[in-house]
Amino acid sequence: MDGFYTTPIKILRPVEIAAPHGRATTLTYEVSEGAQLIDVDNPVELQPAARVELDDDMRIATQSGYEMQTQPGVNIDLRPYDRVRTSIGDLDVVGEVKRWPGTEFESGVDHVEVILELRTG
Repeated sequence: MDGFYTTPIKILRPVEIAAPHGRATTLTYEVSEGAQLIDVDNPVELQPAARVELDDDMRIATQSGYEMQTQPGVNIDLRPYDRVRTSIGDLDVVGEVKRWPGTEFESGVDHVEVILELRTG
């Protein structure tokens, strides 16, 4: 498996806190406010998928997409509202986390696959 599954990650799980006004709540990804940073033992495969620059005659923001896949037989506790911390930044989960079944593995999962997005600007 040389060359594949080389990206170490952590899962950033938000915590619900009181919103600044009213009785509503909001999620925060700040560890100092109680969000959890969860180690993932096995590195993953992370491949670029898309890049979009949004502008009106000047650059305002970019969205860089990535596809992440775990090693065969590795199931991770990743949820749709989590973020994935990598060396390039904290990536948002886009859509659902896909767990492909694999009865030949003790985990019951062949691999976990998800689309991630890095937003800047």
